[in-house]
Amino acid sequence: PDLERFQAVDVPLAWMESAPFPPIHETGELLRKWQPSMTVLQISTDHHFFPVTASEETAEIIDGWIKSQGTTD
Repeated sequence: PDLERFQAVDVPLAWMESAPFPPIHETGELLRKWQPSMTVLQISTDHHFFPVTASEETAEIIDGWIKSQGTTD
């Protein structure tokens, strides 16, 4: 991950590793993209996207949390 980019958009890194996650409106719209070898999460803020890799376990937690919030792709 490009730490400077995340600090620039004020996205706390700690929320990637624990739940509950901050409300989506606080971190920007969270989008999911799937690649064969890894999960890539994208945080959208002002139409700029910042990819982050995450473990499958983390991805499952985030996926479940997103679904519980009623957010769809």
